[in-house]
Amino acid sequence: MRVTSAVLAAGVLLVVAPGPASAQEESAEPPVTTTTAPPSVVPSTSDSAPSSAANPTSEVRKAQESSATTTTTTTTAPQTCELTPTTVGKGDLLWGFKKSFRQYVGVGIGGAAGNSITATDGATITAVDEVVRDGKPNPTGVPTGAYRFSFQGAEFRTRSDFTAHYRGKVEFSYPTHFFTLVLKDPSIKVSGATATMQADIALRADPGAPAQPVDLPDVALANLDLGGGNHTGAAGSLSWTGVPSTLTSAEAFASFYQAGTALDPVDLAVAADCAKLPEGPPAAPPGATPPAQAAGGGGDLVPEVRHRPAQQLANTGSDVEDVLWLGVSLLLAGTAVLLAAYRPARR
Repeated sequence: MRVTSAVLAAGVLLVVAPGPASAQEESAEPPVTTTTAPPSVVPSTSDSAPSSAANPTSEVRKAQESSATTTTTTTTAPQTCELTPTTVGKGDLLWGFKKSFRQYVGVGIGGAAGNSITATDGATITAVDEVVRDGKPNPTGVPTGAYRFSFQGAEFRTRSDFTAHYRGKVEFSYPTHFFTLVLKDPSIKVSGATATMQADIALRADPGAPAQPVDLPDVALANLDLGGGNHTGAAGSLSWTGVPSTLTSAEAFASFYQAGTALDPVDLAVAADCAKLPEGPPAAPPGATPPAQAAGGGGDLVPEVRHRPAQQLANTGSDVEDVLWLGVSLLLAGTAVLLAAYRPARR
């Protein structure tokens, strides 16, 4: 019994003895719990991590959106204005023909009663380079400024090879000298640094006029030296100012002047539809006398007309020319008086 009891007691001890180890193992679990505590910190870290990670992503997306917007704006931006054969559609021409001739008709020799200078059909008379006498422009009331012709069309090949057409008609009428000279629809053909102006020229002359009637459609009127003017070139336009011009032949000006005679300088422009041309000079009121300019203005005050219907006049000074023109006027007037006084004898 005692032995049995002892064995049983030992067995109980053996059975109970593992308990403390288990208790230790159970008591060891809290450190595990402690080690698992960081996950409670990890969520807070994970909460902040996405927010910090979201910022770069948001910036990238914003940059992409900005780039996409910029690309869209670039593709929809208007194209550069270019002057090409298909876009050419504007132009301007300012030319005074010859100032001494404007003075001859507008001021006259010993008066300009009945004389007139008119511009129609697309041409206007401007206040540019008017004839001035004693500080007064247009002293007889006849407008004597340069002429502006409107654009009609162009055959444009390159910036140094094109023909521009302008529209308008200018008439110079001198009834007591029995003629009317008409300048109409000039065009300019550009080839490199030179150009030629062509126009319709007609002289309507009555008996007693200083020249014979002519009708010259599209005649070569003036040679232009583009290199002698001021050139401005932009993407959508070409323009020249102050281009020297000379008469191509005496016939082209109804024999009033010799070939090679200096004519007025030319301002011309040709441009694409998308280009903006500078505003032209103001038009002078027809038949009105603008306010007087300051003393010394107006440029050439002395006529330089070289009328050579038969090439008999020498290249003399302007004072002699005035006397000659006055003589011609008196001769014509005397002839008219004699014709009026003549009466056939009655039978």
